[in-house]
Formats: sequence, structure tokens, C-alpha cells
Amino acid sequence: MTGMPWAAPGEALVALANRSARMRLVAGGALIGLGIQTILLFAGYEFYVQNPDHAGPGGAVGILGGLLLLAAGLIAAASRPGSTAVAGGA
Repeated sequence: MTGMPWAAPGEALVALANRSARMRLVAGGALIGLGIQTILLFAGYEFYVQNPDHAGPGGAVGILGGLLLLAAGLIAAASRPGSTAVAGGA
């Protein structure tokens, strides 16, 4: 237990994604969706024309975080299960 009860669903998703190709696609899709949502949220804060108050450096950091989530989702969706074979010299 991490001591953060709100993190438990994410931990369970990661544990299941390691075992199942379907759950790996679900996890990848969730990361892609969160990445797109985060990019659009912070882009709206940063580039909204009628609002003179901008997010400052937090807007750029939020957009970067969204891009990282999107990249992680694409990598997770395209990944293959790890090999359990032991490579050894004989």
C-alpha cells in the first residue's frame, strides 16, 4: 500500500496491464484520453483570447505533461508483452 488511497485504482490497472493484452490496450487508451484532455485543458487556459489572466508557466508545463501522457499511452498501446524466457549462453 502506498499510503495514498486515491492511487489504488491506478496501481491495479498497471498490475493488470502487465498480464493481459486487453488491459494493456485499456491502459493505453486511458493514457491517450487523459493526455488529450490535459493538453486541451491547459491550452484553453493559456490561449483563451478573452481572458487577460493566463496560466503563466503552469500552462506550458501542463501542455508538456499532457504530451507526455499522450506519448506514454501510445507506447503502452503499441507495446508487446515482455518475454519470460531467460537468455543464457550455452
